Amino acid sequence: MVKPGPWLKTEVEAALTETTAEILGGAQEATEVRLRVRVENNVSKAAYPIRLTIEPDWNSILWTDNYFWLDPVESAIVQATIRLDMTGLDSLLNPKVAVISDLKLKMSAWNEGGESFSLGKT
Repeated sequence: MVKPGPWLKTEVEAALTETTAEILGGAQEATEVRLRVRVENNVSKAAYPIRLTIEPDWNSILWTDNYFWLDPVESAIVQATIRLDMTGLDSLLNPKVAVISDLKLKMSAWNEGGESFSLGKT
C-alpha cells in the first residue's frame, strides 16, 4: 500500500540537524523593512524544508528563497522585503501599521526545532 505524502517527511524528521539563523541586517525604509538573514546547517545531515516566517503573519513578505534544502555544513543568505503598512489591503483584519520592533523572525525545518528572533535587535 502506498502512503499518502509528504513522502520524505518521516525520513527527514528522523535525521535531526542543528541549524542556526543570524540576522545580518535589517533596515526600515518608509513602509518596508529590508532584511538579510544567514541560515547555516551545522551538522552532517541535510535540513529540509528551511522555512522562514515573520510574525505577526498579516504583513506581506517577499523572500528571495524559502522552504529550501540546506545540505550538510552549508549556509545560505536570504533576503526579505516586509510591507509594514497594510492599510486598505486587508479589510478583514485591518492591522495597524507595524514598525520593525513589532516583528519576529522564525526559522524551522521538519528535522529542526527552529529559532526565533525579535527584529527590534537588528
